[in-house]
Amino acid sequence: MNRPRAFGMAGLMALALGVLLIGSPEAAADSITFKAVVADAEDGDTLIVLRNRARIRLEIPEIDAPELDQPYGKDSKKKAAALAKNKVVTIRAYGKLGQNYLLGEVWLPNKKHYAKEMVKAGLAWVKEGRSVLLDLEHLQSEAKAAKRGLWEDEEQEPIPPWEWRSGRRK
Repeated sequence: MNRPRAFGMAGLMALALGVLLIGSPEAAADSITFKAVVADAEDGDTLIVLRNRARIRLEIPEIDAPELDQPYGKDSKKKAAALAKNKVVTIRAYGKLGQNYLLGEVWLPNKKHYAKEMVKAGLAWVKEGRSVLLDLEHLQSEAKAAKRGLWEDEEQEPIPPWEWRSGRRK
């Protein structure tokens, strides 16, 4: 029986490119939801997923995790791997950053939201303007109050990754 494929990789990439051209990545109508296996965690805010034999780099736009060469960078990557590696996740892709490089949200097999779990653990910062629907700022405040992850040292304020990348390193 010949059935048409709902979306192949080419269809996904075309949709993602169309979303960027149209704008409004938050609109559900301009997104596609699919399942994929997480092959690896590049760091706390970038996952490598496999779908239809394609290797896709997926950036999690709601959060910014420490760089691997900064404090808590390796902890963040380790948490990301513990949450998602070798698991089938649900992805809502709504943007394309390059060839096989998408922007999207991730839901874990237990129906938990990946970005929320990283923020709750204190291993990622909330990106400004990205957390309205998810209430991530509240979760970040809770992680700070509980001194989890990045927030465990009261004496030293952690350096956000966007500052670390621009050269403010201690």
